[in-house]
Amino acid sequence: MEFVTILYNMHVQETINNPLKHIEINIENVKMISTENELKIKCNQAYEKFKELKELIGSVDENPETWARICYLKIIEAKENNASVVSLPNGCCVKTDCPINKFYGLFIDVLSE
Repeated sequence: MEFVTILYNMHVQETINNPLKHIEINIENVKMISTENELKIKCNQAYEKFKELKELIGSVDENPETWARICYLKIIEAKENNASVVSLPNGCCVKTDCPINKFYGLFIDVLSE
C-alpha cells in the first residue's frame, strides 16, 4: 500500500470518527444538488481548482469524492437545521490551510456558483 493511500485511510477514519478540528464555512449561497452525477461533476470542478493550488499529493488527491461527500452530507445537515454556516470535520490536522480544508472551501465555492 502506498504512503498516500495509508494517509488517506487514516485521515478519512479520523475525520469520520474523531476529527482533530472543525472548520466553519458560510453556506448561504450554496445551491443544493439533486443527482449523484451532479455531485460528481461539482466534485471534479472543485478538484480541478484544487490542483491549481499545487499542493503536495495527499489525501484529497487519493479520492476527492470522499471529501466532497463528507462536506455535502454536513451541508445537508446544516441546511435542515436552517444554519447559514456548516461545521466540517477534519481528521488530518488543525491547520486552517490544510489541503482538506482548502478542498472543502473550493467545493462550497463551486456549489455556490
